[in-house]
Amino acid sequence: MYAFTQEIPLTVAFYRRLRTELGPEPPPGLIAHIVTEEERGVRYFEIWESREACDRFVADRVYPALARLAEGSAAGQRRPEPERREVTVAEVWTAHALVTSEL
Repeated sequence: MYAFTQEIPLTVAFYRRLRTELGPEPPPGLIAHIVTEEERGVRYFEIWESREACDRFVADRVYPALARLAEGSAAGQRRPEPERREVTVAEVWTAHALVTSEL
């Protein structure tokens, strides 16, 4: 299991545009994706089956979606991705499933 939190300097409105661009299908390997609004943007809390699944999704879907949204704008140049802070997950309990980490 791979989990992290990451603060992203995006508005909630831009995040929603990005989510629309990504499409309705959840990526393979995603367990949970939670977004909170913060003073300086949004914060992601993500839990994946593996880091590889997360990295594949970012490379195959997130970066291309960001590039499409940035076309023709001053933000067209990709900035470095903000640091991910890995977290240790003991348990995930959702309405649909219980996923427990092996600590």
